[in-house]
Amino acid sequence: MKTKNPLIRLLLSDWQWRLTAAITGIFLLQFVSWIAEEDYVWLPETVLYVKVSLLIVFILEVLLYRTGALRFPLQAIAVILYTASVVDYPPITADASFIEKLSHFFVQLHPFVWFTSGAWLVYVVAIYWVQARWRIYVLMFISIIAMAVRDSFSHVYLWQQVAIVVLCGLSLIVIRHFTDMKHRNPIGWSYLADYPATVAIPVVLLLSIVVIPSLFAPNITNLLTDPYTLWKNWKGEPVSFSGKGLNPFQNELDSSSGYSRNDHDLGGGFNFDYNPVMAVNTTHRSYWRGESRTIYTGSGWEQSASEKQGPTSAVQPAKVLRGYSGFNDSLSSSMEVKQTVTMLTDDSYPVLFGAYSIGQVEEAADDRSFERLQWMGRSSELRWMERSSLPYPRNYTLTSQVTIINEDELRKVRRIPSGTMDEYLQLPDTVTDRVRTMAAEITKDAETPYDQVKAIEQYLQTNFKYTNNPNSNGSDQMDFVDRFLFEVQEGYCDYFSTAMAVMTRSIGMPTRWVKGFAPGSLANDGLTELFSYEEADPDGAGTYTIRNSDAHSWVEVYFEGFGWIPFEPTSGFALPSFQQPAENIQPPELDLTPEQTPEEQEELKVEEETGQRSNIITISVLGIILLLAIAGIGMTRWGRDRVRLIVSKEIPASGMRQQVVAEYNRLIRYARRKGKQAHEYETARETMLRWADQHIWARSDMLRLLDLFEKAKYSQAPISREECDQVVSIVKKLKENL
Repeated sequence: MKTKNPLIRLLLSDWQWRLTAAITGIFLLQFVSWIAEEDYVWLPETVLYVKVSLLIVFILEVLLYRTGALRFPLQAIAVILYTASVVDYPPITADASFIEKLSHFFVQLHPFVWFTSGAWLVYVVAIYWVQARWRIYVLMFISIIAMAVRDSFSHVYLWQQVAIVVLCGLSLIVIRHFTDMKHRNPIGWSYLADYPATVAIPVVLLLSIVVIPSLFAPNITNLLTDPYTLWKNWKGEPVSFSGKGLNPFQNELDSSSGYSRNDHDLGGGFNFDYNPVMAVNTTHRSYWRGESRTIYTGSGWEQSASEKQGPTSAVQPAKVLRGYSGFNDSLSSSMEVKQTVTMLTDDSYPVLFGAYSIGQVEEAADDRSFERLQWMGRSSELRWMERSSLPYPRNYTLTSQVTIINEDELRKVRRIPSGTMDEYLQLPDTVTDRVRTMAAEITKDAETPYDQVKAIEQYLQTNFKYTNNPNSNGSDQMDFVDRFLFEVQEGYCDYFSTAMAVMTRSIGMPTRWVKGFAPGSLANDGLTELFSYEEADPDGAGTYTIRNSDAHSWVEVYFEGFGWIPFEPTSGFALPSFQQPAENIQPPELDLTPEQTPEEQEELKVEEETGQRSNIITISVLGIILLLAIAGIGMTRWGRDRVRLIVSKEIPASGMRQQVVAEYNRLIRYARRKGKQAHEYETARETMLRWADQHIWARSDMLRLLDLFEKAKYSQAPISREECDQVVSIVKKLKENL
């Protein structure tokens, strides 16, 4: 279809080159995105300037392609002028030589001008480089290997960039195919230009058949992983990918357990990391609380405006930390818990950890640490200013006032008036009616708000399975809680605690989501302790080792007069009991079976499955690699020649005739794919004579092939091995030169 618009006609006249420039620019943007993900490499301004520079080069490449080599200096000038505009270059007004002005110009633009001009140079070279298919393959291979290695050995996530690089590379190869077709077979190209639907419709249908069903297909776990992870797992070593920014519902074990820094996107799986984080010497076993979150987004948790902005108060040694005046806990009773925390790593955290609720900080290893501590009474957080020059406190001692749970008194509490706790009742529009209906159904028989909350807690604990590798049922676009309750139906603490917080809010109870660490394990845990009950502390006093695998989340619900009460909905976990010990405690019957936590059960399960499947996986991977190697060799010209040679040697003399006919038919099919006409109504002689007239350089070969084909097809004369080999050689030569 021709157009009268001169601009459109100008753009369409060299569409291959312009489309190549566009795809090459997208290809280069993936490297810019990679560098932007790296810490302390490029400033955000540098990333922006480089991206805009690539856009400027592309626009001028499209508009000025007809100007030839003149477009290159024009592109460079445009990029430099753009750099001068964004860095607000002040020109020299005093008298100076041209060299001095030029020197001053580039000094003022330093260092951004080197990045933007470098982007122009790389873009121009890249467009030239992708003009040959073998160079495209080389560029794809090097780029994919570099990104894959960096992804495997760092916290930078580059799989999206790898996918786009592959797509761009394949698109460039297709463009080169059509460009070569236009030059080598102008007749076939003209036919394709007149009837583009003959190619476009099959391509669109093929992509539709492949892509559309995949949009509705369920997610599944990968059967194979990258070589580095496979090798590490084969050695029995964990691979940590914490903080890689993966899809929130991705099912692979894409991170290691530990205290989360990003609660915006919950979900996915993780590996258990048993490296110790801290040791806590305490007068009572407890959960070690860190932070709370209030705003549920449908995919995770965020801080509310009040949590972000404060107010906060300074922390003084041994000075009582006051709670938030808007929360009423006047009816509650508490017990004092003293903890001394010793950090076992050099990691830094945004808070100091302690039993809820922290009452005062008695001492720290460095008295200057108090200058960097802030108390957030509303959320009961002891915040640490991480950007300070001081290191995170390695040792500190806290005293907490922990609420004693009195269920009879809590059952007397009624709901607070609406409007006073709206922040803790917030739910987004993503929460579905079936989630609210489930919460109402679970609590319909409960008589008090406390019993309703306990009913939700017990329902989650008893009806859903704990696993560190939940399945990937459902859509990634679903609400996180809705997907957990009705599709996934298994998970770890973040799944259980978020589901309870949302369902509790749906029945009108103020709730907040809390994260920190589970109690950990006593330093003298073991069977020995079971046989010395008299010496065991019924309150769980002792020194606990807390590991990354103990990172945990739970829920706090507000009861007027008692404040925030913790609840544990996660299957296999239980809150420590804070009650005054009764007199004359009788020792329980000893159960010599060591109690296993959900993490330990899951680890044993994984070890058993790994032991059963390790040999199968190894053999399967080696078999696949061997098959791919054989297939790759068979696809090469050398491999095809070797196969043909072996096959030809096995053919008896009586079968040489069929081999000649097959080689001739193979040439006809190949020629048709390349756009050469071989009409059904023509005889072999008519087709070969017509081709011989069109290609004088190959006339003798074509006539010789015709003679041998007619001899094999229509006569009873035998075909010798030499004649068969001659046909194979002629067909190979013609296929290379057609």
